[in-house]
Amino acid sequence: MKRILPLLLALVFCLSLSLSTPAYDAAPTLVYDEAGVLSGTREKELNQRLRDLKTTVVIAFTDDIIQESEAEARAKKLFDSLTYGTSNGVIFYVSVNSRKYNLQGIGTMYDRLNSDAMDLLEGRVVPSLKNDRFEEAASEFVSALEEILDATADGSDYTSPLPWKNYVFYSLIIGLVIAGIAVLSMAAQLKSVRRQHAARSYEKQGSFSLTRQSDLFLYRTLSRVPRPKNNSSGGGGRSSGGGSRSGSF
Repeated sequence: MKRILPLLLALVFCLSLSLSTPAYDAAPTLVYDEAGVLSGTREKELNQRLRDLKTTVVIAFTDDIIQESEAEARAKKLFDSLTYGTSNGVIFYVSVNSRKYNLQGIGTMYDRLNSDAMDLLEGRVVPSLKNDRFEEAASEFVSALEEILDATADGSDYTSPLPWKNYVFYSLIIGLVIAGIAVLSMAAQLKSVRRQHAARSYEKQGSFSLTRQSDLFLYRTLSRVPRPKNNSSGGGGRSSGGGSRSGSF
């Protein structure tokens, strides 16, 4: 009995240590709000929406002081850090102090976020960022990304839908063209005299006889067109294309 009691005490002590030590959480951080622009309620809501997606998506608001050219690399590095090196996913990175942003696909998501998809994401988040509505920008980002993921779930490329304003504009153009053709056709039927292409048609038969013909050139016009130069140097501003977009707000 004296030998069993110390063993029991040691077992109880080990169990108490294991229960009191918190388990290591290896789950990736999906919402990173270093800048403190999100409320607790909105952060929980965004976390839940991101966990419902079928890929790892990170939203990060930081206090980094960066240049626009650094945004893409900084976003990729932060994604790797927050997701423990996850190979595929998306990050929406915002440097609040520098007023720079980056939208980036990681791994297979880089090609999946083509130019049309990036246009949609930027069109949703940039207006809110410019007005410092960061919670709204994050929510709009998730909504736009959900649309993109649903549209490309079967492996097809994302294509921006034609806005309804364009439908109205093209319908009006087509209607005007059809109406113009109809009016011109009816107007042509009302004319009894047609314009002639040559002056001879207006000449009275036998009233004019041409005995001599020559060409006299009074002026000479010389036009010079400069040869276009191939300027391949890149410019500044927002980076474009699919996979990754950076800009200022």
